[in-house]
Amino acid sequence: MNRKVPFQTQGSTISRHPSRLPFESPLEWSEASGARLYCGAQSFVDWNQGLGAVGVLGHRYGEVVEAIEVALRRGGVAHLPHRDESEVAELLLETVPCLNPRDWTVRFAENGSDVTASAVRLARGITGKTKVIVFEGAYHGESASDWHLCAKPPALGVPEGYPRPITLPWNAPDLYSNLDFDEIAAVIFEVNIEDPTPGMVTWLNSIADRDDVFLIADEVVTGFRLARGGACEAFDIRPDLVCYGKALGNGLVPISALCGRREPMYRLNPSHPEGYVFMSYTYAGYLPGLAAARASLRSLQDATIFDFIDSVGRDLMESFDASAVQHGVVAKAVGQAERSRFVFANAGGFTGEELWRTFIRSMMERGIAMYVANFPTIFHDEALLERTRRAMSVSLSTLEQKTVKGKA
Repeated sequence: MNRKVPFQTQGSTISRHPSRLPFESPLEWSEASGARLYCGAQSFVDWNQGLGAVGVLGHRYGEVVEAIEVALRRGGVAHLPHRDESEVAELLLETVPCLNPRDWTVRFAENGSDVTASAVRLARGITGKTKVIVFEGAYHGESASDWHLCAKPPALGVPEGYPRPITLPWNAPDLYSNLDFDEIAAVIFEVNIEDPTPGMVTWLNSIADRDDVFLIADEVVTGFRLARGGACEAFDIRPDLVCYGKALGNGLVPISALCGRREPMYRLNPSHPEGYVFMSYTYAGYLPGLAAARASLRSLQDATIFDFIDSVGRDLMESFDASAVQHGVVAKAVGQAERSRFVFANAGGFTGEELWRTFIRSMMERGIAMYVANFPTIFHDEALLERTRRAMSVSLSTLEQKTVKGKA
């Protein structure tokens, strides 16, 4: 073990901790390109794409790499704003249908946690209220978000008495009728495994219509993936604030963005006459990050990309389901075509989690890198799909034998 680096990794991303990875000896990656991940001499078909940070364009997308290289020759950060900030903000607003370029504005940051935390802080600062509604199964970042961490006690390091979010079941608007909005500053949501029902969309948009509560869309994972305009475009949701990250920089440079209507966003201005809400990050105007975002957004103007991603993702899910049935394994692909995961039922004395870990290990042994979610890219062609199908069939057959034999 390399004791100079905690847990053999950066330590800042818990998903890479050996206790989370389903391998006896975690591999170290050396290079990535398109839909391929390399660990030294070993090559894998990569379906996780950097925990979803890479986006639908795949690892090391040419136009994005070139844009970053050009930007690096111009510099990184300075104490003055750069015109690229305004240009990329305008392009972002023009890319997402629910964002009105005339009435909305953008603030950049580095990570998804930065902007979700800032969005909640902004809602609390403007409304003067503290409570925030979140939904079961959602993840809104944790690196700078004590507001979210305290929803998962015991939250060591978070002071006692810190306002704990109200956690509600997703897609159950009939259960929300008794909420006291006199104490609620914001509702924050992400479209995770389950698509919002029409009733849920109506309820979310009713929150956005209120003057005393903010509707915050966390599109850090779903943005530029479920559609060019993310989940808000896919399901016609009209939020007050939207958070982007991950794919905005194509997994090459960290960059995130908080978007919102001009009037509330102006409260982030230090010269606001009624006092301002603090949001400041040294690397918020980092030129390579802005260059990556601009190149990514321009590349995503091709609408056929999202049709292809949907087709590949559906094929992956349907192939898994069919193979599971064929081998008598009780398992199912859930989520969206653009962001799916495999769920296993308890069987043969094994928990679903144990069977999932066995499956992931077996897939890795056959050159297919999968993890908690599958993110198809434009580089996942038919040849890689067929290779994945064959590996799934063998791996699920192994599970069938394992569950029949039973746990010792």
